[in-house]
Amino acid sequence: MKKTAGITVMRFTLCVLVPILSTCDLFNVSLVDYLREEQEKAARDGLWVYVAVTTGDDGNSGATAAEAVQTLKRALDIWAAKGSEARIMLMEDMTAASGYSEAATSSGGLIDFKGSSLLDFPRDAITSITLAGSGSGITIDNSAGNSRPVLRINNPGLTVILKNLTITGGKKGGVKIEGGALRIEDAVFIRDNTYTTVTDNGGGVYIGGGAAVTMTGGAIHYNTGYENGGGVYVVEASSYFTLRGGEIHDNGTASSGGGLGGGVCVKANGTFLMEGGSIRRNTTRNDGGGVFISGTTA
Repeated sequence: MKKTAGITVMRFTLCVLVPILSTCDLFNVSLVDYLREEQEKAARDGLWVYVAVTTGDDGNSGATAAEAVQTLKRALDIWAAKGSEARIMLMEDMTAASGYSEAATSSGGLIDFKGSSLLDFPRDAITSITLAGSGSGITIDNSAGNSRPVLRINNPGLTVILKNLTITGGKKGGVKIEGGALRIEDAVFIRDNTYTTVTDNGGGVYIGGGAAVTMTGGAIHYNTGYENGGGVYVVEASSYFTLRGGEIHDNGTASSGGGLGGGVCVKANGTFLMEGGSIRRNTTRNDGGGVFISGTTA
């Protein structure tokens, strides 16, 4: 494995659209009111549904930050009636410490896109979900929660896209995906998650069941898997991990008896494609500090 060092440049585009107005256009309406109405119209036209887990209300429309709903379930219900590509803007941190959870069972993910979960939305209506954090980023934190991943995905045919988020505090890994697809994009940080039960794998991201994960930005770092795959663990035929950008660094395995693939571990016919990005400073007590590959495709 060749170690690569470099700088990842995260690109952010801020678009501000201000219409050219005449005095006649405004009548007795202030510019602030006019722009607020334009923002609300844009939201109604389908740009985002806003979610604020402490100050929102599921009786709201979700069309603006001021009209944020409280739960992802409500946001997905709104999108199911509007179109197949749900775009959800998170306005506040989601933490187990504040009592937040949208899982059907105590062992389900803090956010759980699985058939038996509270987020069992109409699969024929929604095929992709974008979760984006507002402002400088939103944290989804299970540090004070049960033994579970932060985000669990098991919906074949569903693509989940993450933007501007930190996923942390998972006690059975940060993200566990066993069906469907996941895209990890700019300003997504999967960090400080653990999977420390004996024989368990994938401290940062676990990929199995034929799922596909593509990483184009952000970082998977400071995670710990017990046996294999401190950062990422890929297992089973038709399970894919494609690294196109971002960094996988400072992950490791905890097993005193060994451990494989501190950064990435690929086993049992899984597939790993590295087309960009970097893997560095990962450790394990056995083989493959950066990447370990066995009986699979790379």
